[in-house]
Parts: sequence; structure tokens; C-alpha cells
Amino acid sequence: MRIISFSVLKDKLLEGTKTQTIRRPRKNPLRVSEMVQIYWKLRSKDRLKLFNAVITSIDVIKLTKTSENVFISDGFTSKKEALDWFKSKYPKSWTSKFKLIKFRKLSAFDEWIKNEKWSDKK
Repeated sequence: MRIISFSVLKDKLLEGTKTQTIRRPRKNPLRVSEMVQIYWKLRSKDRLKLFNAVITSIDVIKLTKTSENVFISDGFTSKKEALDWFKSKYPKSWTSKFKLIKFRKLSAFDEWIKNEKWSDKK
């Protein structure tokens, strides 16, 4: 199972109000219905697995053409704040295409079903 790591908005992830992320495209892209692990600060001593999730949708977006609502759903307060953040984080590629990845936290029942499917394959 692959990992998506976060370093901000931990409370919103745990509450279930942050259910998407905007990322640069991966060499091996995620797929809709793929199960992933959601981690907090994976590359630090404070790392913590928050939960398992399933990818519900993936859209290719251009940041400059994306509505403010998408950025607000991602945890920013405005489109301007988001664009400023992406410009500082990715100065050479912030005008490139990004992926809007939406996910759903797996419930205890989902986890049970997943484990049953894995045990059926043995």
C-alpha cells in the first residue's frame, strides 16, 4: 500500500474535513480505488500513521484555472494564499499541471472487508 504524507492540517485530516490533496504528478501515479496509507510527517521522528484511505477521484488541474472552492477544500483560506504557497514551494513548476487527489478514510468495516479479500487470496 502506498503512502500520502502530510505536514499540515493534521486535525482536519483526523476530523475527516480534509479529504483531498493537490500534488505534482508521480512517476507511478495513484489510481482511483487504490488503497493508501495517510501519514503525518513521514520523513521525521514525529511520523505517525493516521489512517488508511481509498482514492475516490483524481483530476488533472492547472492551479491558475482552478476555482477558489477547491483551494478552500484543501485547507487554504483563499486562492491567492494557495497560489502564493505553490509559487514558493515549486518556483519552477507551479504553472505546470497538478493532480487533485480526493480520498475517503476507510471505516472499520472497510478495513475488515479489505482483510477478508486479502485472506481469500491465500
